[in-house]
Amino acid sequence: MSLNRIVVIDCETTGFARHDRIVEIAAVELDVNSGNVADEFESLVNPMQGVGPRHVHGISQSMVEAAPTFGELVDTLAPRLHGATLVAHNLPFDVRFLHQELERAGVAFHPGNGYCTYRATKLTLSQACAHFGIPYETQHRALADARVTARLATALHARIPVTANGSTSCRIGG
Repeated sequence: MSLNRIVVIDCETTGFARHDRIVEIAAVELDVNSGNVADEFESLVNPMQGVGPRHVHGISQSMVEAAPTFGELVDTLAPRLHGATLVAHNLPFDVRFLHQELERAGVAFHPGNGYCTYRATKLTLSQACAHFGIPYETQHRALADARVTARLATALHARIPVTANGSTSCRIGG
């Protein structure tokens, strides 16, 4: 797997079905040499429908009313994702929602290989962070989750190298 750019993503959503939408998104780019954060992007997203499980993500309808729609974020977000190795805790979930939203916005999205920290640990994000001694206080907010997933991925990478055919890497998308 070529590691030219690594971008850790996290999406908070209105639910789990195809009709559900992203209500918050974050992307944290890591410097491939140092593992340090090179760039961060985060935004609430107006889903143009109800926000879903507020008790999980803490995002209210009033918080997203003035937020941009996903289509309004595409020009800022897409270049951050293009050509990057995507990392997430439950990567297939986040990529599915990104794919759905980008498709609705008319943008082609062809992710290649990615790295799933959930697949690598088989633990929830909070359990994995506790196991690796990573502080994780603000749960289920996109930027906080992306930041701790970046730290988790860095810790895992030191122990389990990312390889194209390794058990912790996975093909994402079509």
